[in-house]
Amino acid sequence: MGKHTLTELAEMWYRDHDRNCAEALLCAGQEHYQLVLTPEALRLAGGFGGGMGIGSVCGALIGSLMVMGPLFIAERSHESEDIKEIRLRFFELAEQRMGSLDCESLKERYHRDDEKCLYVVHLASKILEEVVDEFSHLRK
Repeated sequence: MGKHTLTELAEMWYRDHDRNCAEALLCAGQEHYQLVLTPEALRLAGGFGGGMGIGSVCGALIGSLMVMGPLFIAERSHESEDIKEIRLRFFELAEQRMGSLDCESLKERYHRDDEKCLYVVHLASKILEEVVDEFSHLRK
C-alpha cells in the first residue's frame, strides 16, 4: 500500500485530476491496493459518474465495487460466495452513514458548488477501506 490513505487518493483523483466520482474511487483503489489495471480498465468507470448520468446508484459506490472485484474475486463472481456478503456489508454501511445509495439524494444532501461531490467521494472511500479491512482475510 502506498504512502497516502485511500481517502486522500480518492479526494486527489476527484479534485486534482478531474475524475468523476466512480473514476476517482477506481483510480485511488488501484493505486492504494496496487491493483494491476490497464488504462482501458480504468476508463470503464467513466460512464458511472453521476449515478450513471441519471441520478441512480452513486458512482462513488459503483467505483468502490469495481475495486472490490479484483480484491475478492479470483476469476468470476458466480464462483465467489464471499463477494455477496462483502457487497451487502458495504451497502449496509453506505446506507447507514450516507443516508442513501442514490446520487440524486446524495447530491441534495452533500453537493457543494465549490467542491461538487468531494464529500461523497470521501465517505465512500472511508467505507470501502473499512470493508476491505474487515474482510481482508478473504482477499485473493
